[in-house]
Amino acid sequence: MYAAANSHVDDHYLCYNCCHNRVYRPLFYDESIKHMRNIIKQLRKEAGFRQEDMAKELGVSRQTIIVIENDKYNPTLELAVKIARLPDRHVEDIFFLND
Repeated sequence: MYAAANSHVDDHYLCYNCCHNRVYRPLFYDESIKHMRNIIKQLRKEAGFRQEDMAKELGVSRQTIIVIENDKYNPTLELAVKIARLPDRHVEDIFFLND
C-alpha cells in the first residue's frame, strides 16, 4: 500500500487529510472482504470501559476500537486474543463469521 503525500500512517490506519478534516481508513480495508461481527461494544460497556480505556489497555488507538466495534475492520489474531482476554472470554465468544 502506498501513502499519498498528504497522509500518514497511525497505528492500523492510513490518515487522509481532506480539507483539514482527517479521515481515517484502516490499512488493508477492502469493501469486498466479508468482515466478522462482534460484541466488543456490548462487553466494553458492561465492563465500564470507555473506548479510550480499552484502546490504552490493548496498546492501540481509539480509532482502532471504533472500526472494530462497527465491523469495519477485522483485528489481527494477536489483537483478537488480547481483546478476548480483557473480559476473560474465548475469541469465538466475541467474534462471529459473517456468513
